[in-house]
Amino acid sequence: MPEQWDFYMTRIGEKPASVFGNFGLPGEAPKKDKPTLLQIYVHMKSPRDDGLSSKEEADDLWKLEDALVPVIQEQLAAELVARVTTDGRRDFFFYAPGDQLLDVTVAAALVPLDYSFDTDTRPDPDWRFYFDVIYPSEVDWNVMLNRRVIKNLTDNGDDLSRPRRVHHYVYFSSPADRTGFAAAANQRGFGTRPFDPPNAPAPRALGLHVHRVDPVHQPAIDDVCYDLITLAREHNAEYDGWETQILKPGQSPTDDAPKDS
Repeated sequence: MPEQWDFYMTRIGEKPASVFGNFGLPGEAPKKDKPTLLQIYVHMKSPRDDGLSSKEEADDLWKLEDALVPVIQEQLAAELVARVTTDGRRDFFFYAPGDQLLDVTVAAALVPLDYSFDTDTRPDPDWRFYFDVIYPSEVDWNVMLNRRVIKNLTDNGDDLSRPRRVHHYVYFSSPADRTGFAAAANQRGFGTRPFDPPNAPAPRALGLHVHRVDPVHQPAIDDVCYDLITLAREHNAEYDGWETQILKPGQSPTDDAPKDS
């Protein structure tokens, strides 16, 4: 299976949760030979007050994962799809051919580490839990992509504390939707420039370049993107990310505003 491991923060019920999953599975999933969802709920010993993992327990949790995951994968022919931390637990989710010997296998791995656990299994041949619960929403995806762009900036010596012009791209199916989005974005202080990208795939073949001077550190850029994603939904559009110039300490930003905005 392709692997694209990343994480995002969310809430499960009223509790904060960290979801670390393999998000490269669509196109490969569901796997017909792994129709059973295996759920392993490990109770942490010293979680934070908010139910997430603490620095004090971090090393033990890595040892726990190293002891548990390979055993489940090898002995039960299971595929790990996610690890979720919430409400004082570290939860592991696998898909497997069946659920035989799950409790025995988990106990053999965790009892020596003095961790208590619960398990559950259920048929899930369509992998609905993966797609409906684990797989990130559009906003979650954007936060992860923002984190990657920001890492690229910092890897190149960027001074994230300095605002600069940020360029966003949105795609539409109809001129009316593009015009309506542009008007709403202009009211929010964005400049806009329509363009028709060559060889753009249907149905969204009409582009809009949206730009404004903004901070690029998280969570500031997350808030900007969230507003544009929300606006895109209101106008039947697809938000497609952002880019910006690298600003190193002592370097002045270039004037890269489109001249025909």
